[in-house]
Amino acid sequence: MRWAQGWLYDGRSSAQTEVRFGVDAPGRLLIERAGAELEIVADAASVRVSMRVAHTRRTLWLADGRQIQSDDNDAIDAMFAARAGLDRLVHLLENRWKVALASVFATVLAGIALVWYGVPWAADQAAYLVPMSWEQQAGSHTLDSLAAMGFAPSQLPEKRQQELRAAFERFVSELPEARDYRLEFRQWLGPNAFALPGGTVMFTDDIVGLFDSEDEFLAVLAHEIGHLEHRHVMRTVFRGASIAVLTAVVFGDVGSASSVIVAVPTALVYSAYSRDFEREADAYAFAALKRRGKSPLAFASAMRKLEGAVNQLEREQGDEGEGRGWSYLSSHPGTAERIEAAERTQ
Repeated sequence: MRWAQGWLYDGRSSAQTEVRFGVDAPGRLLIERAGAELEIVADAASVRVSMRVAHTRRTLWLADGRQIQSDDNDAIDAMFAARAGLDRLVHLLENRWKVALASVFATVLAGIALVWYGVPWAADQAAYLVPMSWEQQAGSHTLDSLAAMGFAPSQLPEKRQQELRAAFERFVSELPEARDYRLEFRQWLGPNAFALPGGTVMFTDDIVGLFDSEDEFLAVLAHEIGHLEHRHVMRTVFRGASIAVLTAVVFGDVGSASSVIVAVPTALVYSAYSRDFEREADAYAFAALKRRGKSPLAFASAMRKLEGAVNQLEREQGDEGEGRGWSYLSSHPGTAERIEAAERTQ
């Protein structure tokens, strides 16, 4: 049996007694003090041992509240070998800087993989599980918030609105999912269109004014419907909320999680989808147009007009309009790439 030197504390005062201790073959902790009889602690398994950290002093907590402190880490590891696996690993990392550095690097990579792949995947799964009634309620609350963001009743002629609503109803009547689709028009800062959770699609007066044909309207409508059919709206919200929650867990910033919920209407208005979501919605629009006997070239035409209108407004407003993010294209990347994709698909 291997003995170790240490100091025994009674757990009630700071007084210490020098002792030696060890674990015998039957698994009992033995404590020997000078001039006293050998004390046998019935079961060494009842002793709690602190983790080994470099060469710092270890503590053994006995079941009756007493403590033994010792610097003989190797002897303690030998006594409690069955529990020493993690301790030995930590000790190895602390004493071999290359291994420790590799562990830090692996941890960083794991964190990046979690944020880049794990969080979006988990958020998407959660978004797919959201009942449609909840999504519709979220859309209704967002619609009510638009007035505070500067949206005003539409100034489009009633006849024009009726024509577009009729085209909208024909389009959504052929969709497979029984979603409560609605079309809304509003007056706002510039050309924009976006989808709200639950099925509401919003067009501003300025974007409608760019369309010379019903097909151009349907092309943009199909793109927004694509976002809804693929649950991009809720997936975007859940991804942002997941990152905020993860940040709160890591850094303790609880406010960042609640701020995502407050910012949902703004995020939807500016359609801050990922490039993959945009490509997926574009592909949906191209297929939907072709199924209805219409050419994806209408989408390319609408994109060119939007780009021209945005460029003109930016020139007119200069620095005053910079950073507003009001335009449909300001958050939809790669306009030329999207036009080219529409032309290839036609």
